[in-house]
Amino acid sequence: MLSPGDYWKSVPLGLIPNLRFRLKLMAKCRQSSAVRQAVLKMCRDDIVFWIAAFGWQYDPRRPAKARVRPFIPCDYQVEALISQNPEEPGILWCLDHQEDMLLEKSRDMGITYLCLFVAAWQFLFHPETAVLAISRHADAVEKPGDHKSLFWKVDFILDHLPKWMLQGYDKTSPKHRQKFLFAHPNLSTITGEASTGSALVGGRGAWAFVDEFSQ
Repeated sequence: MLSPGDYWKSVPLGLIPNLRFRLKLMAKCRQSSAVRQAVLKMCRDDIVFWIAAFGWQYDPRRPAKARVRPFIPCDYQVEALISQNPEEPGILWCLDHQEDMLLEKSRDMGITYLCLFVAAWQFLFHPETAVLAISRHADAVEKPGDHKSLFWKVDFILDHLPKWMLQGYDKTSPKHRQKFLFAHPNLSTITGEASTGSALVGGRGAWAFVDEFSQ
């Protein structure tokens, strides 16, 4: 089971209480390496805790000072992540059981960010995991400065984590970050491709996220 923990239940899910929780937790982590190691284990064992305590998102529709906001998973997002019901499984259940999953969604449900959080979580905490991200064309996967592109969002997620949580990943190193590639020292990767006829051909991965599938 990829995420057996339920530490997330101790994280406040209201905006102001959540921000206060984050500040207190970060202060404790700065003061103690033992706390940092314990928190890393909690994050590895509980993706919802990791997102609720450390995840951030960017919303360009908000006023400039409010565009960067904590990603606080709501009920349906938690279910989409960790549901163990085989009739309505979550993303992690499908990864555990090597099953395909189709997420039908309207806009503003945070599902794209949610899938990219899963990729970033495995990238950081699950060594030797290869994830492939696909979208309708190359610029939708990665275009410098374009907040709509998938890899801009992954960069954003990683950029807003404390340095100690990156565990050796350094985006300024060409060994770790190239166009269409994130490579961690733990041998995990996130690779991007456009949805051409040759996508998924010739490579192997733990799973693939296909954004804008209808396109």
